[in-house]
Amino acid sequence: MAKYMDKTQEEWDKLVVKWHEDTSITCSLQEFLELNDTEYLKMCMDISEPDITDEEVIKRSKELAKDVVTELVIKPKLVNVIKEICDNG
Repeated sequence: MAKYMDKTQEEWDKLVVKWHEDTSITCSLQEFLELNDTEYLKMCMDISEPDITDEEVIKRSKELAKDVVTELVIKPKLVNVIKEICDNG
C-alpha cells in the first residue's frame, strides 16, 4: 500500500492525469494509486500533516461532505421552497 506522503503533490497529479487519459486503465482511481481509504482521502483533500490521525482525516472528510451537501443540495432546494411560498403566498 502506498502512503500519500511518499510522493509530492505534482507526482500524484501526474498519476491522476494518467488515470484520466489512459483508456486501458479500468480500475478505480483509488485502486490505480494503490492507496487505502484514509490515504486516498488525504490525497483528495491535500492533507500533508505528517502526524494527523486516521480519525482526524475521516472527521475532516465528513465535515467536507456535509458542507458540500448543504451548499449544493439543501440550500438551493430551500431557496426554491422559499420562492414558491412567497410567489404563491
